[in-house]
Amino acid sequence: MKKSMPLNRQTGNNMTVLRKILLFVPAAVMLPVTSCINRLNLPDQITYSVDVSYDALELFQLKAVYKDQTGLTEEVPLSSTHWVTNIQKKDGFKGELAVKMYAKDQSGANLVKDAYNMSVRPEIRYGGITAALSDGNGTKAAKADPASDTRNVKFKFRVPCSQPVKVSAAPLKYNKHMVFCYTIDDASVNAWSRVFAVINGKWVDDREFFHKGLKKSTGYRQKFALCFTDGCGNDRRFTFGNSIWATLTGPENPDGFVLDVSKSYYNPYVSWEELQVMTDMGNSVNWHNVPTAVDDSLEKNVAALVEGLETDFDRTMVKIGYPMKVLAQPDGNEAYLEAAALSPYVRLTRATSGEGHMEEVYLLDTVSIDKREVFGGYTEGNYEDKLHELSVQALSDKPTLVGKLDHRPQKDAIDFLYDIFDLYGSHGADNIWVTTYDELFEYKEMISSLELATYENDGYTEVEVSVPIDETFIFNDLSFTVEGADGPAEPVSKNLYGFSSAVQKDGTVLVNCTFTDRIYELADKYVTLYEEEFEEEDRNYAEYLVSLLREDLRAPFITRIQSTTEPSKGKMPVNGKYTREQMNKYLLLYDQYECKIEYQF
Repeated sequence: MKKSMPLNRQTGNNMTVLRKILLFVPAAVMLPVTSCINRLNLPDQITYSVDVSYDALELFQLKAVYKDQTGLTEEVPLSSTHWVTNIQKKDGFKGELAVKMYAKDQSGANLVKDAYNMSVRPEIRYGGITAALSDGNGTKAAKADPASDTRNVKFKFRVPCSQPVKVSAAPLKYNKHMVFCYTIDDASVNAWSRVFAVINGKWVDDREFFHKGLKKSTGYRQKFALCFTDGCGNDRRFTFGNSIWATLTGPENPDGFVLDVSKSYYNPYVSWEELQVMTDMGNSVNWHNVPTAVDDSLEKNVAALVEGLETDFDRTMVKIGYPMKVLAQPDGNEAYLEAAALSPYVRLTRATSGEGHMEEVYLLDTVSIDKREVFGGYTEGNYEDKLHELSVQALSDKPTLVGKLDHRPQKDAIDFLYDIFDLYGSHGADNIWVTTYDELFEYKEMISSLELATYENDGYTEVEVSVPIDETFIFNDLSFTVEGADGPAEPVSKNLYGFSSAVQKDGTVLVNCTFTDRIYELADKYVTLYEEEFEEEDRNYAEYLVSLLREDLRAPFITRIQSTTEPSKGKMPVNGKYTREQMNKYLLLYDQYECKIEYQF
C-alpha cells in the first residue's frame, strides 16, 4: 500500500492559507504574535506544532490545545521546546491551535539569570509528518519509497540576443571548477561551536563545548563569513555535513546523544536546536551509527541496520524536518554499505573503507551519482594532504571531488578552512564550491534528467527548463551557461524565488535559478525572529537568507530588518528578551496567556 512521504519542508502545489490570530488576554493587555502566510502541499494532513524557548519552558507550564480529527478539543502539556502532532484533514474541518501559559512561580524566586529569552510560536501547516512525537523517541512516520515520489518543475528565463544562443546546464552549481565536501562525524558540538561559528561570522568561545544560548566566556567574534561567490557578485557561504546519532543511546546518555537543547558547557554533542539552525542555513545532516536490537556483530545484521536507517530518518524528520539522503559510513563497517544499497532512503554513501568502494566523482560529467559510494581523495588525509589534493584539482581538466572528515575539529581545522577561503574562495581564485554531499547529489541528479527548450521572441531567447525532482530535495537550484547572449538573463517564471545572472570573462552568460519558496519562508522566519528577539545572530542569518532571494523579493525584508528597533519593555510582549527585573514583572502581570490561531480554507 502506497503511503505519503513525511515532508514538512517541501512545497509542491502551493495553496494560500488565510489565518486569523485571536488573542485571549486580560483586559487592556495586548500581546502581539507575528504571523505569515504559509505555502504548503499535501492538503490531506494538518500539522500542529509549537516551538517555545528554553526559558519559557522553565518558567511556565505550557499546554497545547487543538482540535482532533473529530473536532473535539484536546489539551496536551508541553514538555520540550518543540511539540508537533498531525491529523487527517476532513472536508469542512477547521484546524485550531492554542497555547496556554501559566507561571510556575509568580514570586520570581526562580529567576537567577541576568536575562531571559521568551518565545512562543504556535503554527499550523498543511502536509508534513504523519505521526506524532509522543514519547521523546519519535513514533514511526508513514511514507512511501522516497525514490518514487517525484514531481516535475518547470520555470523560464530569457536572455537578450541578436543571434541563436546555446544554453547548457553547468556541470557544477555556479559553474565552479571543483568541489570540496567536509563532514563532521559523531554528533560533535564542535560542528556548531567551531566550524559553523567561523563560517558564519559568529562568536567563537574559548569553551570548546559552547552551545546555543550559553553565556560567553572569553573568545573572539569572527569578523567575516567564509564564502565563495555565485559568479554574479553574490556571496555564498561554505557548508558542511553533520553525521549524527539520531536515535543512538548509551549508558551515560539514556535519552540519546542528541538532545532537544543543551545548556551544559560539558556536553560534547550537538543538539537538535543547533542542527535546526545549521540546516536552515544550508548545511546537511547525515546518518552515522544507528541502533540495532542485536549484539556488536553488526556485519551479520544488515536487515537491522536497514530498519535503523529508517528509524533515524523518521526521528530527524520529526525533530528538524530534514530528509536525510546521505549515509556517512561509520567505523569502516561494510555492513552499512550493504544496508545503504538496500535502503530506499539512502541515495548516496560517503564511504570510508571496503574493497572497490569510494568511487571517483568526475565533476564535469553530467551523470547521476544515485546510490554510489564515494568519498573524494584519501580518507586518512591530513589538512596538508587535502590542500595538496585541492591544488591538483585546481589545475586539472578532469577535476574530481575532494572530501574530508573530522570528529572534533580544533584550531587546525579552522586554519584549513581559512586556507581554502584564501586560495579558492571569494578571497582567492573563486573557483570552488564548498558544499555537502547532499547538495552535490541533488544537483547532479537534477542536471542528469532535465530538459531544455528555447523559443525566439522579440529580441530575446526564452529558455524553458523542465526537471523531475524527488520530493525530498531541498537544494532546488540550477545553474546554466549561455553562449551568444547579448547580456545577462532575466527571470520569467514567478516560481524563481532566487535568480542571478552576469556576463563572465569569456563572454558567456551565467544564470543561477532557485525554484523553491523554502528560501523565502526561511528568510521570513529569521527576519521575524530578529523583529521579536532583537538578537544580532538572528540578523546575521536573516540578512544572508534574504541575499539568496531574487532582487525584487529582497526589498520588503531589507526594509523590515532596517526598521527593527528594540521597543520599550513596558508592554511586555510574549516574544522578547528580558532582564531579571522585567521578567519578574512579566510573571506578576501575566499568569496566563492563550493564543488561538484559526485557519480558513
